[in-house]
Amino acid sequence: MKNRAILIILSLLFPLVAWGTVTWSAYWQTVTITAIGPKTAGTITVKAAKDENGFLNLHVQSNYSDSLFSGEIKDPHIESITIHRYSDSIEGYKDLFYVCLYYGTRDKTNYGSEENPYIQWQYNKVVYSFRYNKVETKIFKNNERWFPSDCIPGSFI
Repeated sequence: MKNRAILIILSLLFPLVAWGTVTWSAYWQTVTITAIGPKTAGTITVKAAKDENGFLNLHVQSNYSDSLFSGEIKDPHIESITIHRYSDSIEGYKDLFYVCLYYGTRDKTNYGSEENPYIQWQYNKVVYSFRYNKVETKIFKNNERWFPSDCIPGSFI
């Protein structure tokens, strides 16, 4: 009888834990990070927050610029934000850094081809690339085909 009661409790508890894990995923409303950038960029500070209308405000400060990006992304539910850069010894890239923002909910995306699909989960992503006097923005929705990343694993700073 005691074993049966434990089994019943566990069978009721497991679905509750699984539901809670999915339901209470962390969605950051405000994120601030600081990193050491390329020598010419100096210290990089990134602040991401939702404004009163639900749009993302992203403020990036470095020696290159003091940039504010807003009004592009509605209800971002920030999943993660990272800063990436290349080594100062790599010519052509030593003045470059990326701010990569993953947001929204994950969706299935085809990493393969139409003939040979390979489905994975992927978040929406915005990549901001910075060089001296030059800023570019690329927005990738997770309902499109898989996007190659400027946010190279192992290049975190």
